[in-house]
Amino acid sequence: GGSSPPSEIAQAVRALGADAVGLTVTPTCDQKNARTLVRALRKQLPEDISLWLGGQGAAALRVARENVRIVDSWEGIDAAVDACKGKDKGRGR
Repeated sequence: GGSSPPSEIAQAVRALGADAVGLTVTPTCDQKNARTLVRALRKQLPEDISLWLGGQGAAALRVARENVRIVDSWEGIDAAVDACKGKDKGRGR
């Protein structure tokens, strides 16, 4: 949830061997706080782990240039998953 510390999310990603992290951003959230938390999480994740933001408030965070992918449609989810699959091939998975 919104109160999950970025360090705990990053720790879970490493423990589970996740390829991506997906977060939902609501349009009513505190945008400044959400942006700060997303940036903190991105810094704590390994570079090769994808960070996806969805929900109606995602684009308003303006973090897409910071190695964060805005996923705003079902097609966008498909493209993000395909991109992860491509990375997996490069890692021999």
